[in-house]
Amino acid sequence: MPEIHPRAHRLQVSMHVFVRGEDASGVPFDMEVDSTNVSRGGLAFVSPLEIAMDAEMEIVVERPPMGPREFPPLFTSGKVVRMVKVAEGGFNVGVEFTGPKLMIFAAETPLEAPEKPA
Repeated sequence: MPEIHPRAHRLQVSMHVFVRGEDASGVPFDMEVDSTNVSRGGLAFVSPLEIAMDAEMEIVVERPPMGPREFPPLFTSGKVVRMVKVAEGGFNVGVEFTGPKLMIFAAETPLEAPEKPA
């Protein structure tokens, strides 16, 4: 099986997310979940339902305030790009945003310590 490489820097952060779509059997669902990670281009969450690969969904991501600033929710759409059964039950779902992207601010690489003068 080929190794899967993320397309964007991921933040291991829990954000409250509302998702709406159809499960693998075509039954509509509305679900509230917490993300397991997020990136500018998508997110992952654990679902009790199996969702078909490439399934389209509507997504609302609640963004927590940063200091005194509050941010409105992100209303977007996405498609399922990863579906993995987890040992604890349920499925790890990876979603790529097909609508507006999530603006996040994080260093792509760890900051290096400044050099000490000789």
